[in-house]
Amino acid sequence: MTILKKIATGCAAAVIVGFGALTGAQASTLDFTTATYASTFGQNVVTDTVDGVNFTITATAYGSDGFRQANGGGLSFGRPGNGMTSLLIQADQQVTFNSMTGRGHGLAAPQLPFIMGYPGTQAQPPVGFASAMLETVSFPIDPNATSPSGLMFIFGIDLTAPGGSSILSSALIRSFDFTVANAVSAVPLPAGLALMFTGLGFLGFAGRRKKTA
Repeated sequence: MTILKKIATGCAAAVIVGFGALTGAQASTLDFTTATYASTFGQNVVTDTVDGVNFTITATAYGSDGFRQANGGGLSFGRPGNGMTSLLIQADQQVTFNSMTGRGHGLAAPQLPFIMGYPGTQAQPPVGFASAMLETVSFPIDPNATSPSGLMFIFGIDLTAPGGSSILSSALIRSFDFTVANAVSAVPLPAGLALMFTGLGFLGFAGRRKKTA
């Protein structure tokens, strides 16, 4: 292989690697264990900013509306303890909610069914945590469905679903994972990219010398 061919091959490889500098967006976390979501009775709207996305979150609960945080361990859902029943989440960017992390903590029936989605989208089967062990559960929604800027993501319990008990079922939710629609994460360009530019410059120089020879 001639020197010029070697340089060309190296440049092509650098171009291929260089295109990998633009990758899919990484998931961000809406963390319900922070002081932002400390228990309130009556104050049911909070604002939170995560990775440049501004959220307005409205909570409903048994007794009086507001957030119910279990000793900083996450938001408590279900009737025991006048727990929460729903969250309405509004973002100032298009986001997709992918999963939740938490656990069941019911007295006898840890499974508390949740339903979720965006207005106008098809309803999906309820999901819940299988046990009192911490786990991450994917949201059963169209992965291509996003919440347009300003539109609510609706999340709430469904005690009409199998496994739910209005007296015994409850759950603790620590966080939601989400991604911003069409977001691109920047990755440092590889060192080979410098070789690409150097090689291209050399090829141009060599081509001019060949023409003048």
